[in-house]
Amino acid sequence: MPTEPTAAHPVPGSPAHHETKIQPIETRYAGHCFRSRLEARWAVFFDALDVRWEYEPQGYLLGPSKIPYLPDFWLPDLDTWAEVKGGEEDLNLELLHAAVLAGGLPTALGLLLLGTVPNPPAGHLTAHWMLCNFDEQVVPQPFGFSDAGEYRNAGTDWISGAWPGEWESPDLLEATTQSGPGCDYADTGVPVGAAYRAARSARFEHGETPTTARHTAGV
Repeated sequence: MPTEPTAAHPVPGSPAHHETKIQPIETRYAGHCFRSRLEARWAVFFDALDVRWEYEPQGYLLGPSKIPYLPDFWLPDLDTWAEVKGGEEDLNLELLHAAVLAGGLPTALGLLLLGTVPNPPAGHLTAHWMLCNFDEQVVPQPFGFSDAGEYRNAGTDWISGAWPGEWESPDLLEATTQSGPGCDYADTGVPVGAAYRAARSARFEHGETPTTARHTAGV
């Protein structure tokens, strides 16, 4: 039998229901005040891989409707924008599509979508979804850090390409792992797994600064 709505269990969609949602915690790291702890963890990840980043460098008006948008990260060495969200329900797909299509963000490889920092098992390659513009169609493509593929930055490489049968109806914030030749970070010597662990384990309480803090672009 359905229960009556209460303060502890408000009606979904009601103002009280939205108020019960866990709010992001503003977090300081590397001289920036991030809107959420998750954003700060991804900054730790980039620093652990010596990938330069800029946090919320500039806002843009997208498309004919001039939709305002402030991207989370610009990764200049990778020619890539990145958006961090805690859950897919937080994604504004109309806005993100406008960011990728003509009249959107300045020329870039695409818009990388980052959710919870993954904890990949040994011997697996981790991929995240990137929204790309193919002939004015927004297409999600899996991208990940590895030693294979196009060289982008000292110590890291950026690879792309679909793994057959893996990518139907993707959860755009869910990192996917793949095992096989060339997927073992321990064998390649690339510290990707260590960077994920550093980001997951970073502590920010009481002003503590993770030891991986190194640099940001332009700082």
